[in-house]
Amino acid sequence: LVNCVSGSREAQRVYRQLSAVADRFLGRLSLTFLGYIPRDNAIPKAVCNQRAVLEMFPASDASKGFMTLAQNLIDKGRDSYVDGNIKFFWKHLLRL
Repeated sequence: LVNCVSGSREAQRVYRQLSAVADRFLGRLSLTFLGYIPRDNAIPKAVCNQRAVLEMFPASDASKGFMTLAQNLIDKGRDSYVDGNIKFFWKHLLRL
């Protein structure tokens, strides 16, 4: 998940860069792109009010990003993430 970007093009660029670094330094670990949350002024406003951005600004770009993320997770299936790279990541991290 790429956070605080201007749009999908920047999110993909950041993902590719992070993925290349993970490949280089973490070997077998691979990253999966789940989506992005765009830079949005609604987020700091919601934080100041101690409320979720989805609750306070449901039509904001950030809220739409969170909804897309949720749908992507549902579509891909929870088990594919838990049984794959995430478990490997934590095992690898805890061995260091």
